[in-house]
Amino acid sequence: MKRSFPACLALVLLLLFPLTVSAGKAPADYPLKVHILQQNWASHNLRYNEHKGTGRGNIWEGDAIHGFDFTYDCGFPLARTAVNRPLPGKWRKPQLRLALLEEKIGKAGEYQECELKTLVREGVYILGGGGITEMSQDEYKVWKAERDARKNH
Repeated sequence: MKRSFPACLALVLLLLFPLTVSAGKAPADYPLKVHILQQNWASHNLRYNEHKGTGRGNIWEGDAIHGFDFTYDCGFPLARTAVNRPLPGKWRKPQLRLALLEEKIGKAGEYQECELKTLVREGVYILGGGGITEMSQDEYKVWKAERDARKNH
């Protein structure tokens, strides 16, 4: 029995499709912790699943923390993160392009990725009553030590 090329191709695609669906993105592959402190939509077009904007946040690489500014153009809306719920991230191009992983709403264990164009700062962003301010690394260490001491009393 001789099979046509399109039929063989369709059979191969059907056999490989489950592998591509199950080979999703895993948070373990995103070692950075990212907090989105401010997010501003430039535009969003729900019909075409486009979400664009700018923002500011902090990124942790091990014990190091730095503020960063970003722009994005994703297939889902990006929002501020809770202090205790950072997004996993990884560098696509160090200091310039950062991939974030976010769990799909209503689909536990399924994730979507958004790539940010970034400008990493020397300091750290702090969100307070007056908005976002940038502290130097030394100021941040003092501020964090004082905050941790208040928590422990």
